[in-house]
Amino acid sequence: MISEAPADKSNGQISPVSREPRGTGPLWFVETLIGYLVTGAMIMSGLCILVILAIGVIDTAGRAFFNSPFIGAVEISEALLAVAIFSALAYLQQTGGHVVVDVFSNTYGPRLKKFATFVILAAMLAVLAFLLWRSGVGALTAYRHNDVSAGFLRVPIWLAKIFTTIGVGVAVAEAARELVRAILGFAPQAKGPVKFGEEAAQTHTMEKL
Repeated sequence: MISEAPADKSNGQISPVSREPRGTGPLWFVETLIGYLVTGAMIMSGLCILVILAIGVIDTAGRAFFNSPFIGAVEISEALLAVAIFSALAYLQQTGGHVVVDVFSNTYGPRLKKFATFVILAAMLAVLAFLLWRSGVGALTAYRHNDVSAGFLRVPIWLAKIFTTIGVGVAVAEAARELVRAILGFAPQAKGPVKFGEEAAQTHTMEKL
């Protein structure tokens, strides 16, 4: 739906200015919410990488100049690395960044491509749901037993497992979003309010759902 700004009557003529289309339907709201979750998870992944880099620099500088390494650098980095990897899964799924082997798919027709996309998304959702289940069980068990690292610094492993489970959960939500779009006949990884050509018509329909 395209709304119009108030008419500009300064020159005696009506010249409405178009604005970006805004979705109002429940599916559009869910898509927007999942988009924010994916972005937040990716920001979390980036922050974890920055902290790992900072710890590496401090540890290296401490060893080289002060003979004083960063205590717990390995344990903290390992925990943050797990969080960073699984927090980035949703963004990777959203942007289609997975490794794709298109030896045969280049010869598929439109209908076969849609069917293959549906099968792949369903399989991806099943795999991510299984990971969510197992990571959730592992995080709950680690929390109950107060699982910590065995190094010099007792890093709470259970906390890292909880954030890892959250990252997988966001990836499950994104995969489910794409599967629903594929079922409804939309491009699975399309996002944002502005589309062009065929995608514009699809987005306009999505706004009403």
